[in-house]
Amino acid sequence: MDETTGDCASPACEDGSVIELPNAEDTPGRPVTGDCLTNVCDPNTPGPVPDNSDTPTTGCGDCVAGQVVPWDAEGDSCYTDSASTLNVGNCAGGTWTCVDNTRVCEGQVLPSSEKCGLGYNGFDEDCDGEIDEDGTGCACTIGQPQACYNGPQQTAGVGLCHGGMAQCIATGEGNVLGDCVGEVLPATCDLCLITGDEDCNGAETPCTGSHVWSKGLGGNNLDYGGDILELPNGEILVQTTFQGSLTAGTTITSDGGDDIVLVRYDSDGNAMNALAWGGSGHETAGGLARVNGGYVAWGQLGLGSSETFGSPSTLTGVGYDGFLARFDNNGAFVWKKLIGGTGADDVIDVVRMPDDGVVLSGRFQGSINLGGQQLTSAGLDDIFLARFDSAGTHVWSKRFGTSGQDTVRDLAVAPNGNIVMVGELTANIAFGGPTIVAAGGKDGYVATMDGAGGHLWTRAFQSGGDEVATTAQVLSDGSVWVAGSFNTAVNVDGLSGADLTPTATGQDLLLVRYGASGNYIQGITFNGTDTLFAGTSSVGMDDGVIIGGTYSGALILGGNAAPSAGLSDTFLFKISADGALQWSKKSGGTQNDFLNAVKIGECGNIFGTAGFNGSANFGGGSLTSNGGQDIAVLKYRQ
Repeated sequence: MDETTGDCASPACEDGSVIELPNAEDTPGRPVTGDCLTNVCDPNTPGPVPDNSDTPTTGCGDCVAGQVVPWDAEGDSCYTDSASTLNVGNCAGGTWTCVDNTRVCEGQVLPSSEKCGLGYNGFDEDCDGEIDEDGTGCACTIGQPQACYNGPQQTAGVGLCHGGMAQCIATGEGNVLGDCVGEVLPATCDLCLITGDEDCNGAETPCTGSHVWSKGLGGNNLDYGGDILELPNGEILVQTTFQGSLTAGTTITSDGGDDIVLVRYDSDGNAMNALAWGGSGHETAGGLARVNGGYVAWGQLGLGSSETFGSPSTLTGVGYDGFLARFDNNGAFVWKKLIGGTGADDVIDVVRMPDDGVVLSGRFQGSINLGGQQLTSAGLDDIFLARFDSAGTHVWSKRFGTSGQDTVRDLAVAPNGNIVMVGELTANIAFGGPTIVAAGGKDGYVATMDGAGGHLWTRAFQSGGDEVATTAQVLSDGSVWVAGSFNTAVNVDGLSGADLTPTATGQDLLLVRYGASGNYIQGITFNGTDTLFAGTSSVGMDDGVIIGGTYSGALILGGNAAPSAGLSDTFLFKISADGALQWSKKSGGTQNDFLNAVKIGECGNIFGTAGFNGSANFGGGSLTSNGGQDIAVLKYRQ
């Protein structure tokens, strides 16, 4: 019998003929993809078992009973996702097409993840009936502004703080919320710039000069003078002069006669540590000024006294010489200079310039060289004015003076770097411009220079009596408030005739405001019945000016007479930029009390130092000195 392997059949005889019978035990050859047949022999019919699951390799038809049946759905509409999403949002059906023997629903759009941003906004990509509701970049929806507030949630709606509205903005990275327009966030503190609870802590701070704290500083000997400032971290530095020993966080002892002490306090007025400067001579504390990242300190070294100020080299006073030293906020040394010549020299004031350098003024006798040309006095004390950059390098220096006694009291710097210097004169003097002709007694002067030391304008307080200019501050518009005292009708505008007239008793307080170009704007006087000295001032962010000093007798501020309780007391008051009296206070005890310095700090707080003898009350109860004169360290609200 002849048999063909793999044909799923075996020959057989029937009625004299040869027939093919199914051979299920036969083995077909390897299966052929797309022929609609398996590789198993059919036991009922000669040949392989049909494979209806096979896919024809030509066209997109189906396998039926081992045969290829053409696809008759080509050209029909199609959609391969849930019918609930068809024609919703971006989703749409397509048309069946045979592509490379594969059925393709050509043109259909299926649901995808929602996206937002440029080119995506306004479409419902996930076909759920909503637009831009979530998904990549969908932080917000265009055209739907959102309420916003970027401050601590506990401050929202408290005091002046409230939220705003933010618009949704499309970007390449998605939709983002823009600025929170209209929101008011908590200020660092209540600055007295506007009425209300600016720091949004639930309590409005009264801006009336209220007492915060007062602390005594001193040993059992004489302690006097000095200055104060607040550091960016809220700590406070006080510089003063002391004798013997003193305890302020640490105990220090002077090397000889008078030494200088620098005391650091925390924000609550607790002494942290103390550092002494000085040698065998008599040192005198000068002052402190803030600069970027730190502060400068100045004062006077006594005859033969030496001090390192924390660096390897030593400054030594040849006679009585001034010093200037810069430190960072932690007290680390940066640079220092000896300000001295052949005679007695002293630094009176130092002010920061806009470039973070400093300008300083002082007095000298004989000759002095500050890094430029030699300066020589014309007689007794002359005035020097010098500028140094932030590295302590000399920029320029100038001398002003006559054959008599010439005095500088204070410096101030305008926002544009113009320099204002005030003091008193007894003889004709020029500051690079017209000569001021002395009118008799003591006259006050106001001299203004540009940042290069060039003369801008000069004014004087003049009469046949005594009038002095003792402190000055520059406002944000460049105008200048000058404080002093007078006892005779005085001219302050440079034109003929008296501008301001005192009362008939004692010295009166004199406040004069000049414009940025030197034009006389206004004058204010307060009646004193005996002596007074307005020796210190500071200007705040609101252009309000704090003025303080010492008086005896009575001082009438705002219609209220304030008699001194002892030999002399301190006064402190605030005026607005236009000269309106905001508040005033007097402090002291039954003996001599002196206000040395005031500085407005970061949050509008007023820091001050005062000298007192015996006991004195500066608003927080009686302070008692440890021996001779002590120092009161003060904090008030602006």
